[in-house]
Amino acid sequence: MQETPIRRAGPDRAAARGRFGSWLAVWGPGVLGLMADNDAGGMVAYLITGGNDHLAWYLGALGLLVPATYLVQSLALSVALGSRRPVGVLLRRRWGPWPAALNSLVLYALNTVILVTEFAGMARALRLWGVPVPAGLGAAWALVTFLSLWRPYREVERWLLGLSAGSLAFVAAFLLLLPPRQPWPVLAGGPLTLHTGFLLLALAGNSIAPWMLDWQQNAVLAGRIRTPAEGRADLRWGAAGQGLFAALAMAAGALLDLGAGGSAHPLSWVAAHAGPLVARLLTVGIAEAGLLAAVTVSLTSTWMLAQGIPLLGSGPDPGAPPRGRAAAIHLLTLTGAGLPVLVPGFALGPVAVWAQAAGALYLPVTILLYLALARDPAVMGPYRLSPARSRLLAAVACGFLALGMAALRA
Repeated sequence: MQETPIRRAGPDRAAARGRFGSWLAVWGPGVLGLMADNDAGGMVAYLITGGNDHLAWYLGALGLLVPATYLVQSLALSVALGSRRPVGVLLRRRWGPWPAALNSLVLYALNTVILVTEFAGMARALRLWGVPVPAGLGAAWALVTFLSLWRPYREVERWLLGLSAGSLAFVAAFLLLLPPRQPWPVLAGGPLTLHTGFLLLALAGNSIAPWMLDWQQNAVLAGRIRTPAEGRADLRWGAAGQGLFAALAMAAGALLDLGAGGSAHPLSWVAAHAGPLVARLLTVGIAEAGLLAAVTVSLTSTWMLAQGIPLLGSGPDPGAPPRGRAAAIHLLTLTGAGLPVLVPGFALGPVAVWAQAAGALYLPVTILLYLALARDPAVMGPYRLSPARSRLLAAVACGFLALGMAALRA
């Protein structure tokens, strides 16, 4: 009797592990920056956006923003690999100290407002787990300070990539909200209003924020990405993850039907109307998103200040933790961003939406600054950006400018 050979699964499993390992090997600043952009304030803004009707419009806009995000972030990647210098230093050499300092200060102001929403999101999320807001805020502040101030970048990158798995809580929360109370065409519909344009602007600002380019450029210099192929693979994973979790958060907002009643304090509203399990799952994702964003945004602010205003900084090396005056400014920034959370009646929802909209208004300036650097052969060498890609990026910048002007006029 002929014996049937036993098929061994070992090589197949080894090959699968090898493929997964090769994926993980290219995860870096792109995945971190784009997942961190789905921050605590951003995810709250997505919930509010999806809960205010017009879901089909918002998801359609998100479908356009995902490739635009990849394109814009690849611009920062090109400047990093072509110049091998921090962007703040490049801006100072190209246009002089005053324009570079002004750009750094504007970004610092925008990032500080974003940091307020991160600490608020983390503290409010922990409150739903029974932790008082002051204690939750203190714990969040201590963890962000430890990761951003006392650890080198590559170690921080490994920590944050592991923590990003917390975003899977959004998937579980979305599944628990199914089936919808109303048919999807009803949830996704609704007439366009003036408020729709503003929420579209906030959605655009949440998908591509100015700090993301500066993070990408500096973190590539400090991290493990060495070739354009590695950087593009990293960005593709990041853009896909960002788009997926943003879509889930907006769909969850539509299923929850937040409307005007839940927009000011959405987490409390979810806890009261959707039950404690859904609320806690959402808060796990929001707390994780807030931590990723608080570390990446605060580091970006300190890097840009140190590079744009050398008197305030500790040097242009983004791979080392801030030192000296830069460390003091970093601590003051984190402390100042946490204090508004303790104000009674602080409304996270409106601040989160306005923070994203303000970023969208400044994004065209950031894109054009990077474009000027990317087209300069003295800066880029063989990595100089092609005319076709330059025109495409200029069109993206003009699109954001037109959207911002239309939203403000409305």
